[in-house]
Amino acid sequence: MDTDTSLEKTCPLCGAANNCAMAQGRPAESCWCQDVAFSQEALSRIPEASRNKHCICQACATLTDELAEPAR
Repeated sequence: MDTDTSLEKTCPLCGAANNCAMAQGRPAESCWCQDVAFSQEALSRIPEASRNKHCICQACATLTDELAEPAR
C-alpha cells in the first residue's frame, strides 16, 4: 500500500487540495462530492494511475467540458 498520503489529498488534475473527507479521516457521507455533479470531461482526464485512488477537487469536478484543459 502507498504510504504517501499527501497524494490522496491533492487533485491529480490541478494539484490543489481536493478536500476529500475520507483522506482527512472523516466519513464519505460528509464529503463535498456527495452533492456535486461531476463533469464527464473532468473524469475522463484523470490519469490511469490515479483512477479510483485519488479524488479530484471540486473546481475540476465541476469544470464545464468547454473549459476543461488536458491533464498534464
